[in-house]
Amino acid sequence: MKNVVGQQGSVLFVKNVVGQQGSVLLLIFFCATMVSVLGLTTLYLANTELTESSKKYEMSKAFYLAEGGLQRAFHNMNSGIENGWSDEIAGTDGTIGTEDDGILNFGRRVDCYSSNGTIESEEDDCSQPYYLGCYEVRVEDGRDDEQRTGVCNRAILRSTGISTQNFRKSLEAEIEIFELPWPPAVVFLVPGLNGTYPNPTFNGQSWMIDGNDRRPDGTPDGTPGTGSPILGIASNVSVNPVLSSLAENELDQVRGADFDETTDPIIPSVRQVDLIVNLYETVDYLKGIADNNVVSGTYSQFTGEYGNSDNYQVTYCSGDLHLSGRIEGYGVLVVDGHLTLSGQGTWNGYIFCTEGAEFTGGGRPFHLYGAMILGTPSGGDRKANFTCSGQADLYYSQETVEEARTNLRAATYTYWSEL
Repeated sequence: MKNVVGQQGSVLFVKNVVGQQGSVLLLIFFCATMVSVLGLTTLYLANTELTESSKKYEMSKAFYLAEGGLQRAFHNMNSGIENGWSDEIAGTDGTIGTEDDGILNFGRRVDCYSSNGTIESEEDDCSQPYYLGCYEVRVEDGRDDEQRTGVCNRAILRSTGISTQNFRKSLEAEIEIFELPWPPAVVFLVPGLNGTYPNPTFNGQSWMIDGNDRRPDGTPDGTPGTGSPILGIASNVSVNPVLSSLAENELDQVRGADFDETTDPIIPSVRQVDLIVNLYETVDYLKGIADNNVVSGTYSQFTGEYGNSDNYQVTYCSGDLHLSGRIEGYGVLVVDGHLTLSGQGTWNGYIFCTEGAEFTGGGRPFHLYGAMILGTPSGGDRKANFTCSGQADLYYSQETVEEARTNLRAATYTYWSEL
């Protein structure tokens, strides 16, 4: 009996072992399946991520190629700014309405190569060149149809970057020629938000505003120029506040166009004009290109660093500026605040002030050869005045105005966007 029982127990034991081995095999199979699924999923996600990463890289490359084309077109247009952009719009054959309209002198399509981390537009410029892709650029007239006469001063640039994998990105930009406004008067008063300009005050007979052309030749009052006279004082709103501020014995101190001393009383050179000047946009642009940045305050010497006759510069001051001593400069003086001038010397070119100006100096006079544009944010600020009560001679000079306008003429973006 014991042997039989022992044999039966052995059989039961073997059966249990066989059952356990089957469970282990199922478990191994299940785990292998799960590992395979996870592995395949990981490979799929990795491949998807790699594909997306490669796509982003190619799109980024196409974007920078397009941007490079846009920048090259911008600099090309800026270098041809002197006579406007009509020639660039017409293309290399100089004729509007042909296939090469808007193709600049570097061609419509430019291949780009890389060497040592730099990008070159010509393969010969690279040692061991690596091809990046290309950009295609075209330019068209940005003016409305009814404005398309004369010199073109606004253009649309379109640039498409094409990567080595043929991914494309297109950019568009509008550019225009910035130039200083031609002054209608020696002193042009820009109205503020409430429609009034800096409060005019005149006192004494030591000052002069003269719109007749003069050349700054180093003599006390310059020499007569050949340019046509402009107004002494003007605004694009009523000039009655100016006229009512002038005493009868001061009327002949505002000379220029329309001045008539044969009448009684004398007719000063003061008139309302149609010109609109966006003073604050102009000041903001000049701030961005300033050669000299001056800290707000009082200066007993303002000479030596602010341009010369061969190099007109932009000098910018954020805040009120008081020049109490020697003054000498060439170009554009921009005061984003109030200007007080009690010193002596000469400024050749433009003066822009956003909160009025006053000339209060005695002794030797201050001379402006050029023009000035004065504004006020509201018209109610006590600082925002235009005061002539000291030794100041404000003369129009076609020579300095033209020099400043020529030197500071430049292309500027008005907008850019992705297409």
